[in-house]
Amino acid sequence: MALPKRLAAQSEDDGLGPNERTTLIGRASPQPKPYGDVVSVTSATSSFTPPMKNPDMVMWILYIAIFIGGGAIQFQVIPMARIYEDAICRAHYERAQVSGPIDESQCKVDAIQSELAFIFAIQEALTAFVSCFVAIPWGIVADKYGRKPVTCLCFLGDALAAAIVIIVAWLNPLVPIRAVWASSLVILIGGGDAVVAATISGIVTDIIPEAQRSDLRGVVFMRVYMCGMVGGLSAPALASALMPVAGPWVLMLVALFSILFVTTLCLFMPETLVKKKEDQASETSAGFGASLMKSLAALKGSLSVFKSVPVTLLFATTFFSTPLLTCTLQFLTVFASKRYHIRLDETGYIQTVYGVAQAIAGVALLPLISEFITKSWLPAWLRISNERRRDLVLLRWSYGVSIIGTLILGFAPKLGTFILGLLVMALGSGANGLIKSLLSLYVDPELSSQLYTITGILEVCGSLYAQPLLAALFTIGMRLGGGYIGLPYFGVTALSVLLCVIVMFVRLPKSETGDAESLNEEVIGNRNAQIISNLRVREGFIKLLMFWLNVFGGYRTRANRAYIAQKGAIML
Repeated sequence: MALPKRLAAQSEDDGLGPNERTTLIGRASPQPKPYGDVVSVTSATSSFTPPMKNPDMVMWILYIAIFIGGGAIQFQVIPMARIYEDAICRAHYERAQVSGPIDESQCKVDAIQSELAFIFAIQEALTAFVSCFVAIPWGIVADKYGRKPVTCLCFLGDALAAAIVIIVAWLNPLVPIRAVWASSLVILIGGGDAVVAATISGIVTDIIPEAQRSDLRGVVFMRVYMCGMVGGLSAPALASALMPVAGPWVLMLVALFSILFVTTLCLFMPETLVKKKEDQASETSAGFGASLMKSLAALKGSLSVFKSVPVTLLFATTFFSTPLLTCTLQFLTVFASKRYHIRLDETGYIQTVYGVAQAIAGVALLPLISEFITKSWLPAWLRISNERRRDLVLLRWSYGVSIIGTLILGFAPKLGTFILGLLVMALGSGANGLIKSLLSLYVDPELSSQLYTITGILEVCGSLYAQPLLAALFTIGMRLGGGYIGLPYFGVTALSVLLCVIVMFVRLPKSETGDAESLNEEVIGNRNAQIISNLRVREGFIKLLMFWLNVFGGYRTRANRAYIAQKGAIML
C-alpha cells in the first residue's frame, strides 16, 4: 500500500482549529513538490515523464493480466474450501488413510464447519497483517526501481501462495492443514493486492501523456475495472461448473498456472517508469533507507487529517465497513453450504448472481438514481440539487439498504430468500465510492490521492478483524442452533446501523464561495419550483373561470375579456 505524504490541516481566519466547516487542506495554491519527495506509487507520477512509445501494448498486457489474474484468485476459492474441508473432515472422523475424498454431506457438522471458517479467518487476517508492514517498502521500491518488477513480484507472490496451499494440503496429514497459514508470509514478496493496485494506477498514469491525462485517465481506469470485474464475476460460476467434473485439485492447479502465466506475461511489458536525470541523481544520493525514513515521517505528519471531524468520521466508516464486503466473499461460500445443505461447488453460482447484481447496481442503477433525485419537478423533500449533499444522502441510503439486506440474509430460511437479501445488499454496494467522493471535498484535487491512500490502509486494517469476527459469530450461531446460525449477518446488521449513525453526523464543508453558491442555487431552485407550482395552480383556476364564462356567454364581450385578463395578471 502506498504511503501518503504530509497532510496539513489549516485553521480558519478566526484562529480556531479545524472543524466541519473547514477544509482539510487549505485552498491556497499548493507548494511545488521536490522531485525527490516521492513516497507513494501514485504520487510518483508527478516526478516522472511518460516517454512510452507503445502504450497500447502496455495496456493490452495490463488488461489481460488483470482479467486472468483477478479471475484466477476468485477461481481458486471454491476448490480451496473443498480441499480444506476434506482435510478437516478426515481428521474429525480419523480417516486419514481412506483413499479419495469423504462424501461432502458428512462434512457439514458444526465442528468441521467451525474449523473451516477459523482457518480462512486466520489466513485472511495474517495476510492483512503482513500487508500492513510490507506495502510501504514495496511502494518505495516501485517508485525507485520501476513498476514492472514490482508488478511481476506481486503476481509471483500470489502464485507461491497458491503453491504452498497445494503442497500443504497434498502432504496432509503429515503436515497439519493449518500450515496453509504460511502462505500469508509470501506477501513479503511483492506486497500483495494493495501494492499491485497502486502499481497499476502508476502504470496507467505513466503511459498517458500529461496533456491528455484529464480526458483519458478515467476511461482507462474504467476499462481496467471492467476487466477485473468480468474476470471476478465469471470465475466462481466457472469453478462451480468444472469442479464436479475435474475435482478441486485440478482447479487449484489451473489457478496456479494461470497466475504463473500472468507473471510471465508481465515480463514482456515495457517499463513505464522513466526518471528525469535530476531525479536519478537525487535518489542515488538519498538511498532506500532515506526514502523509507522520509515515508515514515510523512505517515506521521498525515495523522493531522484526524483533526477534521468529518474526515475522521468517514475514515471510521471505511474501517467498520469491511465486514459488509467480507460477508459476501469467501465467508459466503462456507455459510451457504452449511446453512442450506448444498455442495461447495454450487455456491459459485450464488457469488456470480450477487456479482452481476452488484455490477448492475454500480454501473446502471446508482447513476440513474443520482440523476433522478436532481430533477427539478420532484417534490422539495425528495429533490437534491446540491451534488455534495446528494453523495452524502446516497451514502446514508446505501447503509440503510445494507441494514435491510443483512437482516434478510440473517433470517433467510431458504436459499431463495438468501439470494433476495444479496440482491438488496447489492443496491448499497456503491458506498465505498461515495466515501471517496466525499473525502475529496476536504482536500485540493492535487492532494486527493494521498487521502485515498489512507483510506486504503484503513481497508487493509479492517481485514484484520472482519473475517475473524464473522468466523466467531458463525461458531456461536451454530452452537446456539436454529435461527441463530444467521448471527454473523445479524452482526453485520449491527455494524450497518453503526455506520448509518456515523454518517448522520458527517457535515459537508462550507467554503467561502463554492458552498455558498451551491446553497444559493439550492435555495433559488426551491423558490423557483414553488413559484412555478403556484403559477400553474392559478393558471388552471383562470382557465377554468374563462371556460365557465364562455359557457354562459359572458366572456364573449370585450369588456369581460379585458376584466378577466386584468384579474389574471394580478393573480399571476
